[in-house]
Amino acid sequence: FCWRYKCLPDAFSRANFTATVSGLERFNIPNMPGGLVYNATIKATPGVVIRVSGPPKDAAEQSVSFTNGPEETRPSLALVNRGDWTTMNVTLPEGGWSNASFTFYVPVSYDDLSAAVTMVLWEGQELPEAPPPPVGTVCACPAEVEEDGSCGQGLMLARYNRGDDLLRSTVRCLNPPQYDIFRNPPRFVFSLCWLWECLGPDFTGPDHTRIKPYTIVLPNVTAFHNMERMLPGAATLELRKPTQVNMSVSISAGEEEMGPFWESGSFITLPGNRRGDISSLAITIEVPPQPWFDNNAAALIIVPGPFPPPPPLPPTMPPLPPLSPGGINDATSFIVARYTVLEELSPEDLDSLLMRPSADIVAEVMQLIVLLPTSFSDLLAIPSCAPDALASAKATLAEIWGIDESMVADLQCSMGGTITQRRRQLLAAPSTGPARRLLQEDTDPCKAQAKICLDIQLAVPYSNVAAPSGGIDGLVSSYRAQLESNQQMKDSLFEFGTAIYATRFKISRPDQQDEQQSDAPGRRLAQGDSTPPDCSALDATLPRRLRDELISDPECEREVVQPPDEGTPPGQDPGEPAPGGEDDVITDQPKNEDPGSGSSDGDLGMILGLALGLGLGITGLVGVVYLVVRARRLKEETALAAAQRMDPQDWKKSKNRVAPEPVVLERHEIRPPVHAAKGPRPGFGGPGSNASTAERLLQQQQQLQQNPTYQRW
Repeated sequence: FCWRYKCLPDAFSRANFTATVSGLERFNIPNMPGGLVYNATIKATPGVVIRVSGPPKDAAEQSVSFTNGPEETRPSLALVNRGDWTTMNVTLPEGGWSNASFTFYVPVSYDDLSAAVTMVLWEGQELPEAPPPPVGTVCACPAEVEEDGSCGQGLMLARYNRGDDLLRSTVRCLNPPQYDIFRNPPRFVFSLCWLWECLGPDFTGPDHTRIKPYTIVLPNVTAFHNMERMLPGAATLELRKPTQVNMSVSISAGEEEMGPFWESGSFITLPGNRRGDISSLAITIEVPPQPWFDNNAAALIIVPGPFPPPPPLPPTMPPLPPLSPGGINDATSFIVARYTVLEELSPEDLDSLLMRPSADIVAEVMQLIVLLPTSFSDLLAIPSCAPDALASAKATLAEIWGIDESMVADLQCSMGGTITQRRRQLLAAPSTGPARRLLQEDTDPCKAQAKICLDIQLAVPYSNVAAPSGGIDGLVSSYRAQLESNQQMKDSLFEFGTAIYATRFKISRPDQQDEQQSDAPGRRLAQGDSTPPDCSALDATLPRRLRDELISDPECEREVVQPPDEGTPPGQDPGEPAPGGEDDVITDQPKNEDPGSGSSDGDLGMILGLALGLGLGITGLVGVVYLVVRARRLKEETALAAAQRMDPQDWKKSKNRVAPEPVVLERHEIRPPVHAAKGPRPGFGGPGSNASTAERLLQQQQQLQQNPTYQRW
């Protein structure tokens, strides 16, 4: 305990005061073994008196009480100065104590000080046998490695090292971390539990009942659920663990490494420049030797953010060209993009949000995805987070709800960590800012009392949403009620978290490539015949609101719809030839047809040929006329530019260029400019000149060809 007058009302600085912590059950105080002697030390400044007391678990035994001052319940002012740094032996009752109370007596003028109490078990004592743990509370043993030293599918290798004997180590297979993209913001979670008796005699040694310190190391975690979606940059680290258990994480992106990070509630920086850069993690857990830390769990949580404002959206795509006659109904190939956004959307909501430049673009809500956070107080219903246990849980949930097992899309599992500092972090957190918002928005039911936690992900077809009253909320409420009433689940259920909703929808448009390649008679576009589809036009229909809520990369593909063959008699196998005819093979020239029969197909081909030839002829004639006119205009512009002593290109850009006026040129005599030194420009005509207009233009052309500017151009 520490105190400072500046943090207290003014009255506390003018008199003695008392600080009391009553009935403290945290920090594993009730789990301290009874009937043993502890080395108790009270660390206080002389004059500060501390009293420690606690009731026994067995009411027939004596309570515990010790102090560094007088034995009176409240020391008198004359005896206050007896407080000091004191060490003594304290024996707990045989059954232990249920809680501890601490009282600090602080004299006046003792400012900006602290005091502490420690109790350390003396070595060499025979520890009493621990009572058997309650059913469903024992941590499941981790899986052992395969014969070749590897782990099974969905597991990762971890090394256990003894802290007091470096030659003793073993390996086990643990469940990998996971990156939960359905949270807002998303979060990285790794959790595990440990049990000394699971580690085998080669690791525990001859005195296998006595727990020794050891370390659990995951040196190179390179693959876990949604690893490619993990964001670099600023993040918040949260550690849920017993106080004396040390836990740290180091994170790498290529050759760049950050960490180790070990302080819960701190802001950290994840390496990398963009999503998916993080390549590996290293996690270390140090377990102390005290027996009350055994059969415990810890969780490491990384929440990315806060994030900078998103960049501006790209410009809107131009409208798509219209469909060929027949529109969507005649299209056989479609460009389809599928999206998942962290928001509940109805078809009407989706239609109102999309920015569609063409009626050819069609949107459809496929599924509503529900994430139902659920926690359990024991391990009876869900024994562990191992793959086989989760597969069994998925089948059980589908049976309880009466749905197909495929609707239980995923189960994300974590062990409930002991949160000893959560309340302290909440009180110490700033009133504003990301840390405070994180604690306020935390709807995670995986509290200290929970043994195991599941995020149940349900993929509900949109057609099923309107079945119960209340829509998707009514459906979720009915699922919760069925779990609470189920005999297998109700005794283990601890708490439900706030349901999180996401929507999976698709946007499609007819494939223009299909129209271009379908000109040949009888051609059908197969799925492997086309180039990769381009969904940029469909991506541009999403507003910023939906872009910011995308939780996975869009899926873009081409869907081909093969229309049924026409003309096949009912009941006939389409693979057999029609009775009395050949196989249904489409070619450019129909079989057994007389070219001179005057069929409609022949007439149509002739008409198309004539139309094509006429179109090409008109196009060629227009091109020739354009070239002639362009050459003539270029010649006139060159002459006018030379007359003004300008480069032809500069003349075309000039605002003072002289437009050609041939009529004025024919009717009026042109007077050349008079220069002070040279007089009239020679050869350009002038007063008394009888040269005709044609002769004057010929002279201008000759002078133009000699002009250096013209020659350079």
